[in-house]
Amino acid sequence: MNRRSQCLGCAAILTIAILAHSQTAPAGPRLELGLNRLLLSTQTPDLKQLTLKNSHDLGMLWLRDGPTSGSSRGVANLVEDVRIAKQYQMKVLLNILQLDEDYDGALARNSCGWNEKRLSQIDLDKFSSRLEALLGAIKAAGLSIDAVEFGNEMDQYCYDADVPHGHAGSASLDEIRTWLLGYGRFLQTGARIVRDPRFFPNAKIVTFGIAHSGDYKADNAFPDPARYVAMLRNVDGVDYLKDIDGYGTHLYPSPNDISNALRNTVNEDVAALGTDKPLWITEWGFLAQNAFPNRSGQTLTQCLQTLLNTLDALSVNIHFGPAMFYRYDVWLSDAAGNLLPQASALSAYTTPRPAPPATPPARLAGPLFFGSPDTAFAKRRPVTAADRALVQQYRAKPSTYTSNFAAMDALLNDWTIVEDDLPGLASCRRAASVEPSNAGLRLKTLLAADCKKPGQNWSAGSVTSKATYSYGFFEATMKLAGSKGMNNSFWMTTADHYEIDVTETQYPNYSHLGLQYWPVNKNEQHQGLGFGANYDHNLSYAFHDYGMLWTPAGIIYEVDGEPVAALSTSAVKGPLNILLSLAVADWAHGPVPAHPEGHNMVVKSVRYVALDPGAVSGNR
Repeated sequence: MNRRSQCLGCAAILTIAILAHSQTAPAGPRLELGLNRLLLSTQTPDLKQLTLKNSHDLGMLWLRDGPTSGSSRGVANLVEDVRIAKQYQMKVLLNILQLDEDYDGALARNSCGWNEKRLSQIDLDKFSSRLEALLGAIKAAGLSIDAVEFGNEMDQYCYDADVPHGHAGSASLDEIRTWLLGYGRFLQTGARIVRDPRFFPNAKIVTFGIAHSGDYKADNAFPDPARYVAMLRNVDGVDYLKDIDGYGTHLYPSPNDISNALRNTVNEDVAALGTDKPLWITEWGFLAQNAFPNRSGQTLTQCLQTLLNTLDALSVNIHFGPAMFYRYDVWLSDAAGNLLPQASALSAYTTPRPAPPATPPARLAGPLFFGSPDTAFAKRRPVTAADRALVQQYRAKPSTYTSNFAAMDALLNDWTIVEDDLPGLASCRRAASVEPSNAGLRLKTLLAADCKKPGQNWSAGSVTSKATYSYGFFEATMKLAGSKGMNNSFWMTTADHYEIDVTETQYPNYSHLGLQYWPVNKNEQHQGLGFGANYDHNLSYAFHDYGMLWTPAGIIYEVDGEPVAALSTSAVKGPLNILLSLAVADWAHGPVPAHPEGHNMVVKSVRYVALDPGAVSGNR
């Protein structure tokens, strides 16, 4: 990234148009499974015990449940459900909806046959009192809650009447804003209460499970609903998603096209919401029992297996939270509580089995390409066996410096947040787009109204190191933003006016690597050389390592430990500053989509290993 223009000259230079799993020990499935609304408090003692025993035997780790009312009986029933679940070592996802008692006066009936509850009209004081009483009762019973999901299928008119009735697919901006403010304030209020030290400050906060029904008929439900959830990142300047831990979604694929239907829905969600927080599948299953066998003759058991196997395959590259089956008493057991044959699909999935291989390293999909010639200060050269050995040697060494991106004070000890307005970009750089977290440094794309250049509608994040570094090995573990029109950069600027682009990565699988000289007076000219590289899979799905070994003899570029390019140069002497940057621009494999906000670059770590005294690089 050019410190002046964020590498607008790269097009001329090139003329170019999740965890790893152990492979040695047995492991369980990729997803934790759970069950929805077991209705334990309505069952006889014997049936209740059988239900929990069966759930345990199926390998279920979660229970999703919520209160049916704010009455003392409703609260007591939920506390009892939580107590029993905890006795069987199940984690609890509490599902909080708006209830009649949260509103003033009588409620009209909606076309679904329920009381019409608009979140824009909820009395947040009444809601707060009810939620505090519920959480207080759970706490007083000596119990805990592991996660809280606020709302259920709020992209549908039936659950939130702020979704325009009859014309959700053509809702006006005012109608969308009303919906956003209603749900955003409901979520914000509820999350604040849950995180209160009196209650459950460590519980995960999850947005409502998206229904997706508007993708098929957009009269009473939003189409592409994850896009509306993503809009919650900036509603009148408020980011209602700032402190959530996951996005809820519901998956009910057609039994006749399970894999494609699941992939399409999940990819739609990820395209809108990004990949920096997990998708919690708070409901999954099928909608009609008479659809089995399906058109291919597959039984319900076989279709459940296909669904779980597809989710397993998707989870290699997409981070999922737990997946809650809907629902036990309708699909998995008979009236007496005995398990039906199709329940075997869930127990087979949760049975420990050898772990799948780790996410494979990125490898070149073809030869490197370039359009600019070598320069007087640097020349391209082939990668050698000696380069490979040297990179592996330095990767194995202890770090001289390792980043700490867990909290803002730790970040600011070592890094400076960059704020500016550069021409040629669709984004300015603002501090609001820089967010430390336990997952790493998030360089976020946000809607912005304070950029100073025309056409800049978004802000993006950028930081530069306070310290300077000499020769050595530099490596960043990062995941690029999953959208076209975004430049994800790990780069350096030197005291002698060079720019080293370790990677300018662009969705889905392209990277530019290069070296540039920036003139200090009008008697000099900008010069640069570099490489274009395409990799063999989507780089936004998982973290990858991007690095370089810089020595007095040259630079070796590596990805996931494999050298991919090398330059001979003795001109670059440094020292250098390290930069991490995200930029929105049409030239970054664009064009920029209508809504890039929410697509974030995440840097898990940056490390530096000082060069051994007397060491040289490459072809010695």
